[in-house]
Amino acid sequence: MSASILPHRFVGFGLIVLLTTLAAGPLGASAGSEWHALKKFAESTDQKRPSTADDSPLGLMSVGRPRTNEVDPQIGQLALLKMKLEAFIRDYPDDKNVPEARAMRATAVPLVAEGLGHSFDEVAWLEEVEAVRALPKLSDDAHAQIELTWIRHRYREGARDGFTRGKVRELTGVMREFVERHKRDARSAAVALTAGNLLCSFEESEAEQFYRDAKKIGSRLDRKTAGQAEEALAVLSFRHRPAELAFTAADGREVDLAKLRGKVVIVDFWASWCPPCRVEAPELAALYRQYREQGLEVVGVSLDQSRQKMEAFATKSGMTWPHYFDGNGWRTELSVKFGISSIPTVWIFDRTGRLVHNDARGKLEALVPQLLAMK
Repeated sequence: MSASILPHRFVGFGLIVLLTTLAAGPLGASAGSEWHALKKFAESTDQKRPSTADDSPLGLMSVGRPRTNEVDPQIGQLALLKMKLEAFIRDYPDDKNVPEARAMRATAVPLVAEGLGHSFDEVAWLEEVEAVRALPKLSDDAHAQIELTWIRHRYREGARDGFTRGKVRELTGVMREFVERHKRDARSAAVALTAGNLLCSFEESEAEQFYRDAKKIGSRLDRKTAGQAEEALAVLSFRHRPAELAFTAADGREVDLAKLRGKVVIVDFWASWCPPCRVEAPELAALYRQYREQGLEVVGVSLDQSRQKMEAFATKSGMTWPHYFDGNGWRTELSVKFGISSIPTVWIFDRTGRLVHNDARGKLEALVPQLLAMK
């Protein structure tokens, strides 16, 4: 039997035995030389995007991402880095580089656990994250590392439990501090883009500033994110002018929002593998049936990779409206174009074609009849 199809518990156990041996540093090594070697090893280990991370800004790993039974070799590298960091922290507790080592380890813990299919003590882990954040005089590298870890955690928590305005305020406040302190860090562009996405439904001016920051920083350091920020600014402008969106749906139907003026239009970004999408799809289908004759239209944008699974779920759930599909998952052209970083994401447009809400999830029962009543 090949290693790639072994259950996670066996692969994970084998990795742990091997990595425990490899994590030990050379006898007689100094803290300085060990740290130099650690940093070099860390640079060769891409912590940002193992296969458990998605392609949304910052690899935020939205709720519902599908898993596989294979262990990414990159996870093995990251697990080894985690063990090396733990050994360094244990062996040199008073070294000046320990805060950064703790920050790096905190980043690795959830990624390794998810990659190996293991659980971890989230309460203790979060206490460690907060303890590192509270340390005085963190270096820029350590500060960036731990703040990004905190941001990812709070984002995933909000995606899972729902974002209240208070949670968005707290999170985007930290994101603003990150962007201001780390303007020369390419990751600041993605942080700013994500903050804009969180704020754009109720704080348009702040969202616009974050998008402009993402575009400015990204133009120097991350052109892909800069492009997404530019598109997000265009979406924001949909509040003030009719939106432009046209494509050929998976079933061959032509979709053009310009030709739907006079209708209330919902645009639903979804995927068949996304648990919240699966729960909410029949509800959206029922709403569509209830109000279609009064002028409601729905357009889907699927982030599926399998056309067969997408079409089967759409049929089963009564999602009879047209769906955009290109099979690229999180890299679906329209989700990238409009900076979609979590699903389900629901937009609603009024009869003039202007965007009323780009976070209409849970609000459609009230919004749809209100907008239909506006002639």
